[in-house]
This record gives sequence, C-alpha cells and structure tokens, in this order.
Amino acid sequence: TTEIYTLSLHDALPIFNYFRQQFAQVTNPAIDPIREELVMSLTEYIGAVGMNILVPSESHCKMVRLPHPVLNNTQLDILCNIRYKGFNTVKLPILFEVSKGKAGLQEALSNLCKQAEQSVTDGVNYIILSDRSVDAAHAAIPSLLAVSAVHHHLISVQKRVQTALIVESGEIREVMHAALLLGYGASAINPYMAFAVLDELVRKGDVQMNYETAEKNYIKAICKGLFKIMSKMGISTIRSYRLHLFNINRVSFVPEEVAQEEGGIFFIYHRGEFLKLFVAARSEERRVGKECRSRWS
Repeated sequence: TTEIYTLSLHDALPIFNYFRQQFAQVTNPAIDPIREELVMSLTEYIGAVGMNILVPSESHCKMVRLPHPVLNNTQLDILCNIRYKGFNTVKLPILFEVSKGKAGLQEALSNLCKQAEQSVTDGVNYIILSDRSVDAAHAAIPSLLAVSAVHHHLISVQKRVQTALIVESGEIREVMHAALLLGYGASAINPYMAFAVLDELVRKGDVQMNYETAEKNYIKAICKGLFKIMSKMGISTIRSYRLHLFNINRVSFVPEEVAQEEGGIFFIYHRGEFLKLFVAARSEERRVGKECRSRWS
C-alpha cells in the first residue's frame, strides 16, 4: 500500500514524494509498454521552436535530437559547449541562501525566473538548471520546484518555445523523479549524483561490470520505467508527456498557474522540509568527516 505522504509521520521528504500520477481509468491497459513498444518513443528535439511555426525557416532546424531525455555527464558537457551558430547555452544555479530560510527560497525562485527570461531575450536556447554548486551556505532549490517555476514563468511572458530546459540535479534517482521533471517542463535531465554513485560502486567492486556498462544499464532502466509510466495514461511519446498528469498531495510552494490548473487538495506547509533535508545531509557529512579524521589521526 502506498503511504499518503500528507498524513505521513516522516519529518522531511523530497518534494517528489508529494506527487501521484493519474492513470487512464479503463479496464485494459491503455498501452502495453512491452508488446506495443514499437509505437512508443522517447525521442526529443530540444531547442528553440521559433517565433512562427507556420512559416518555414532555417531557424526551426537549430535543434538537438536526443534518443531519450537522460543525458550522461559527457553529453551534457557537449551540449554546454556547442559552438555552432544559433546554439547558445547558459547554466543557471538553482540555489538559495540557507540563512534566509523560506524567504530566501522564494527570493531565489523569483530571481531564477527573471534570469531565465533575460537569457531567452539574449538569444539563449538551452537553459541548464544546475544544483552542483551546493555548499555550507547555499542549499539547492528542489529541482522540480525550480523547473516548474521557470517553465510557467516563461509561458506567462510568451517565451517558453524559444528555449529548452535541462535539469542537472543530484536529486534525480528514481524513474518517478525523471517523469515528474519531464512532466513539469524539463526537456532533458542529468542525474549526475546517480552516475557518481554508480562510479563509486564499480570502483569498490560492488557492481561486477565496468562503469560504461553500469551507466548504460541505469539509463536503460530509467527509459523502460518512463515507457511504463507513460503507458498508464495512454501516452505513446515523451513529447506529449506534459502537465495535467499528476495529483499533488502537499507541496511547499506551487506556481499560481499550477495551483489554478491542477485538481486535488493543496496543503501549503511552512515546516521548511527542504531545509531539513539539507541540514540532515550536512550533519551526515560532518559525521563521516569526523570518522575519517579519527581513523587517520
């Protein structure tokens, strides 16, 4: 039985845990992701669509084709350093000052949306939202919160189709995490922390294969999981997997547009769970560091 996180006794949970995908309420599965895999696709074309898709233009061709939305570190690095004319990439940090608490989070979200809007105005067609620069003074904005806020802000200023959003986050681990990010506006994702864990497991010998094979298997597992999740709503292509597909049990902050459009009951909580996760992680880091120092002293 799936636990209802709204009534859960857990103190701190990732924001992903407060979402539940809807499903097509039919007797038979809407799509069989195994037997009907031929009619399903994770192929994405990311980049600026152009100002007017009804008028053919060479600008419509300046896109990147991805066989699936999961980028490894090398592929993300290539995307960050495309030097062809018409391809511009910027990396925006999704961080906020821990000392400012919840007010700092909302301020950082507001600034992030403004930076994304200005980037599109400057001709950037690939925006990478990254939480790699986390330190003792800066915590990561939940990646789902960041991408949904930027996505809806760009829609409100009529600039969303002029750019693609790529999420580089250490939060992404499970299939549902990827599905939520893609459903709320991300064009591609880079789960760099999951890749780092794989690398560590291979290095220690806990996984009996080389890193390249382990990475390939992980990405394949995520893709198979996305097929299964999409099939529950009768969706055959990842490009059709956008919004209106999730029920929200309780979230810390929801863009106004999402709150108005999504069904279900909203619980706006003020316990600062996003900070509790950060504090717990820092405490664990200090504990491990202390153990290492005592071991070598």
